[in-house]
Amino acid sequence: MRKASAYPKGLFTALPTPFKANGSVDAKSLSFQIARQKKARVEAVVLWSDAREEIELTFEEKKAVLEIALEACGKNLPLVVGTGRSSTLETIDKIAVYQNMGAAAALVSTPDHPLISQEGAYRHFSTIARATQCPMIVRNIPEKTGQELRVKTLFALGSIPEVLGIQEAPHSYVHLKERILQKMVSIFADHDTWIYSYILGGGVGAVSVAANLFPGEVARLIRAGFLDDRRGAKDAHDRLFPLFKALALASSSTIIQASMRYFSLPTGNYRPTAPRLAGAQLRFLHKQLKKMEAFWEG
Repeated sequence: MRKASAYPKGLFTALPTPFKANGSVDAKSLSFQIARQKKARVEAVVLWSDAREEIELTFEEKKAVLEIALEACGKNLPLVVGTGRSSTLETIDKIAVYQNMGAAAALVSTPDHPLISQEGAYRHFSTIARATQCPMIVRNIPEKTGQELRVKTLFALGSIPEVLGIQEAPHSYVHLKERILQKMVSIFADHDTWIYSYILGGGVGAVSVAANLFPGEVARLIRAGFLDDRRGAKDAHDRLFPLFKALALASSSTIIQASMRYFSLPTGNYRPTAPRLAGAQLRFLHKQLKKMEAFWEG
């Protein structure tokens, strides 16, 4: 397996999992989604970045989704899997299976336990890294994981060879400049709204939901930021901003599936337990998406 430093950084598209009406995985819709990402030349795609999906899918379902996705990705598009809300040992076992199937890296959360210490969180990730030698992105998103990793912990995690970087939520943006300036940890933006600030501040990429709809435009935003083309990055950010506002309405998989329906993209069905948009929320979403029609990538 390649070292973590050899993996690409940039746009990682967070894919929703599509299902058929009978509850089975919609392979055709998933393959279509991945084909659009390949066409836009994104750096990687991510399964189960939405914590709700990672929890609701059975392990057998995850293996079925991964098998379909890997076939669609082929040899040139890396695939990242989300995991880690279970115990350390269970996470190691899952990653080992995903690696053997062909996954390139893992997006790993802290255990779903609000009382875990910072030292305990560090040992969770370092133990996984040693056992699997799998390149990973560490999730530091307290509203989704129930645990905030502090700056000192993040610096320590940044020294682990397998760690590609930290996926950061905007609540902790105040620490971003300090972390990047010290060159001790690489930062991936979690929320699309913050990609512009993160990339121009020295971040290394984004785990993006918006890229399901506009992969080319999100890629332009990130690549312009890497080139310090502030005008180009700001123009791309402004074009995408109505979509970014809409993405704040609900969980990422719910919003993106509703948005894909608006643009007549195959997206499969919702799981029975998945939240739906209706009424004022759905009207607001459609209002924002209408502003994006002029930039539609097809």
